[in-house]
Amino acid sequence: MNKKSLKITKATALILLVCIFVLSSLQTPKVTADVTISIDPTSGEVGEIIEINATIDTENGFYIVTWDNTLNLTEGYAVGDTVQTSFTVPLTAGALGGRNITVTLIDNTTRNNATATFKLYPEYHIKAVAPPSPLQLQEGANTTLRVNITGGELNHSYVANITVKDPENNNYTYLPTLITNATGYGEKNITYPTDFTVAAHTNYTGRYAITFNETLAASEFSVGLTNATQYDLFQTVNIRAANYTYSAEHAWVNITYNGETIFFENVSATNGLIEANWTIPVNASIGTYTVTVTNSTTPGTVKPVNDTQQFEVKKPVFAVQVKAENLNHEPVSNILVEAHNATAKVESKSTNATGVATFLLEMANYTFKVLMNEVEVGVLPNQRIMENKSLTIPCQLTNIKMLVTDRAGTPVPFVGLAVNYSYTTTANASKQETLTFATNYTGVWKLRNMFTNISYDIEARRYGLVFNQTSIENMATSPWFNMTITVPTYTALIHVTDSKTSSAEGVKVEAYEWNGGSTQYTTTDSNGDASFSLTFGKYRIRAYKDDILLNETTIDLIQNQSSFILYLATFNVDLNIVVLDYFGQPLPNARVDVMKVEYETTVKSVNGTTGPNGRVTFSGILGGDSRISIYFEGQLSGTKDLYLTDSEQVTFHLSRYVIVAGYVMETSQFVTASALVILIVAFIVALTYKRLFKIFLKNK
Repeated sequence: MNKKSLKITKATALILLVCIFVLSSLQTPKVTADVTISIDPTSGEVGEIIEINATIDTENGFYIVTWDNTLNLTEGYAVGDTVQTSFTVPLTAGALGGRNITVTLIDNTTRNNATATFKLYPEYHIKAVAPPSPLQLQEGANTTLRVNITGGELNHSYVANITVKDPENNNYTYLPTLITNATGYGEKNITYPTDFTVAAHTNYTGRYAITFNETLAASEFSVGLTNATQYDLFQTVNIRAANYTYSAEHAWVNITYNGETIFFENVSATNGLIEANWTIPVNASIGTYTVTVTNSTTPGTVKPVNDTQQFEVKKPVFAVQVKAENLNHEPVSNILVEAHNATAKVESKSTNATGVATFLLEMANYTFKVLMNEVEVGVLPNQRIMENKSLTIPCQLTNIKMLVTDRAGTPVPFVGLAVNYSYTTTANASKQETLTFATNYTGVWKLRNMFTNISYDIEARRYGLVFNQTSIENMATSPWFNMTITVPTYTALIHVTDSKTSSAEGVKVEAYEWNGGSTQYTTTDSNGDASFSLTFGKYRIRAYKDDILLNETTIDLIQNQSSFILYLATFNVDLNIVVLDYFGQPLPNARVDVMKVEYETTVKSVNGTTGPNGRVTFSGILGGDSRISIYFEGQLSGTKDLYLTDSEQVTFHLSRYVIVAGYVMETSQFVTASALVILIVAFIVALTYKRLFKIFLKNK
């Protein structure tokens, strides 16, 4: 290999390396940073929320976060090279002293990763199942204690020491076994006091503390005399005290308010229980009451923790659903309902899609009012609210159905309607409203929930043109008001003229409704007139001859006996054709074809032959887009495309032909013959000139 070849090879290799680098830079995602990860917190229990702050290699790249090298926790796209996300620690088997779990962040494009360590600790839970507030457990009742562990060892048995301390500080224990599953979770439901040591009970009013192995978890539950801690008027207070076990024992049940006894009853014990009920009267005071149970026999039960408890009586709040209906018993949505007590408006709500407004009201007498656009349209007076209630208010709102038809009763769609009306608000303000809309395909429009006892002005339009104005005086209080608006039928007189502005007879004229509705057609009479009976509106008027469209126009038919002129510039056209030879002399016997062209297709043609004057005339033909072709001696010699209107003359110069002494010959033949003649003449002149020249010299 010579030096020159070696230089070429090196240059080629360098170019290839540059190309490979450019292509790889185009195809490989942009690398911006190393993969890093940090988590916060770095230790905790199952259910902990972990925040991740990290970076990946690929800008805006896709990442995956895995847990314990097996579980995909979350995924997403970085912002630039930054990853900020979070996850909840899933159920995972752990160890007694804690277990290190690997959290891995993976750049899905480069597959590079970074790891962080989270130390998972076991967590213990205990909770008593109690009725929802304000209900509560009563003396002598059982309750379920739910005990569980998360993050425990895999498939391991744990013996739990569950202790309950009563209000007298006595402890009762139970040792259930919790067996964890593959995720380190184990649970057990136990019943207090049934499952616990002898003498466990719920006979005292107060709080009962619960512990799991003394320090691992703690909770509590409460026991009372009443079945709830809060009541409304009319509700019944159920009272129960336990562990009154003496034979034929009785106890006093007392309820006091501000030191005054409101209720008392001497009750005999049944199976160790003292039970009584007090229904709160309508005139009960609102506030805190105290209930006490004490024995009334000797000997009798004396508890180390007194049977006494407080409860609250509050004003009852009732759910009242008020439904607004129009005169057709249809729900009225998005309308204002006001609740008034004896002195003022208490609250206002808008009705929902079903016409219902829901109030939460204290016990009292209320008047409900319905207002639309600040006008009172319904009222329901003096309603005593002592319970949850559903009410219906009939509103003075009616429906209007408007049907638009033509004179034959056929529905007319897309008619614009404008409804104008005025009304006075409850604040004595005068307001005006205008509603605009258009009839549907059935010629109908319905207005719902309109005021009664006012007047309405209705204006009807077609294509923006007013054809009817109607008034409804003092709208009746009925479910529906039905009205029909008739579009008038008018006569349209169309006078058609030809290219000479003379009356065009025998022309087909069609009237097309602008929106694609009805169509009528007729033929012009000897006066060029066509008459139509059409519904008020806008129409396209088209004229045809032999199915060829000659012209069209648009008319607004807004009054009877309307007259319109349709000018046909391409109908009854006269055309003069002049054919001349090379020297502008008339060329006879040339065949002329005149073709009517529609969409590049010949639809009609006429032809003729030029006379001695080189002319041919066509009278009364159809104009428009046309093509004139000239044939001489069977050969196409010229064409011309033009738009024919009125009367026109078209001249053709056929430079290919020349007329000589009444005979037609091709120009090329004429030129050849002329040249030959000139040559012969020149030869004769030359010969003659030589003889004459000799004679001249001799004579001289």
